[in-house]
Amino acid sequence: SLLNAYSVNSYYEKAELLMKDLRSSGLTPNKVILITLLKVYSKGGLFEKAKELLTELEASGFAQDEMAYCILIDALAKGGKIWEATMVFNEMKGKGVKSGNGYAFSIMISALHRGGYREEAKKLAKEFEDQNATYDLVMLNTSLRAYCNTYDTESVMRMLKKMDELNISPDDITFNTLIRYFCKAKVYHLAYKTIVDMHTKGHQLNEELCSEIMVQLGEAGFPSEAFSVYNMMRYSKRTVCKSLHEKVLGILVPAGLLKDAY
Repeated sequence: SLLNAYSVNSYYEKAELLMKDLRSSGLTPNKVILITLLKVYSKGGLFEKAKELLTELEASGFAQDEMAYCILIDALAKGGKIWEATMVFNEMKGKGVKSGNGYAFSIMISALHRGGYREEAKKLAKEFEDQNATYDLVMLNTSLRAYCNTYDTESVMRMLKKMDELNISPDDITFNTLIRYFCKAKVYHLAYKTIVDMHTKGHQLNEELCSEIMVQLGEAGFPSEAFSVYNMMRYSKRTVCKSLHEKVLGILVPAGLLKDAY
């Protein structure tokens, strides 16, 4: 618990003193203690110390699952050392450590996406998909973003089919990812259908995103659908800003839908 508290503010000196006291008392640090110390080093940017500790964990048989590797991979990626993170990730795979819930894959795919390496992120998502029959929602959303960012419609639809097969309910992230993707791909009828599905299932609509989609629907020749999106936002127990009313008027009047505009 103390080590975990020290990791929040990267107090590695205090953590090392605590470890010294522990060992001098004749106690042998267990897996939880060593992994928590790894978190202290990783969050503090002491990557060389973290790598040495990871080697110690491996030698002690405490790195048989992905948790220790994930801590270091995540810290390296967030510290801008994406290729070092990739090396640790590849070492983990090379040693036969399984990423059962896809956490390590999720970290790496997100890191590659943030770094602009979209094809690499997509390749890694496909690798996980080929190796695993099951997904949780976090991993599914991560893979979905990777495919959306490379405009891989076939893989996007395959992910949606997989959600149905595994009986996984989409969350706000899933819906918003799909809405953005369908609009960028100019598949407006699917963007609209996704907004309707999101609203029907009781999810809170993203007003900024839906406002943007409403305008795009109007420009693409779907004024009635744009008005429907406006009404979904209007009746979803929120205060609608003045600019939204102005935007929908700008769509309805030129389209001749004067009754709705009135």
